[in-house]
Amino acid sequence: MAGGSSELEAQLHGNGTPGIQAIYRAYQEGYSVVINGVHHKSAVIADLSRNLEGALHHQVGVNLYLTPQRGQGFTPHVDTHDVFVLQLHGVKH
Repeated sequence: MAGGSSELEAQLHGNGTPGIQAIYRAYQEGYSVVINGVHHKSAVIADLSRNLEGALHHQVGVNLYLTPQRGQGFTPHVDTHDVFVLQLHGVKH
């Protein structure tokens, strides 16, 4: 999660991941939920990324960013790699 806190860190499972209730609470408090490597966790997304790789002739990775309404996941920045953004809901400025 972006913007982690020591309270959240105290709620981590033994493998370092937060429990779902901690994630819900953090989201309600305005934190963004970030899931990296979604293409490794979902067969549908894995198929989509493989198809994109075939069309683009370039490796594709999929990350998910869930930011609360009126929240900001990141400050303005520049990525050092190519990025394709698919906005599913809401607006991005």
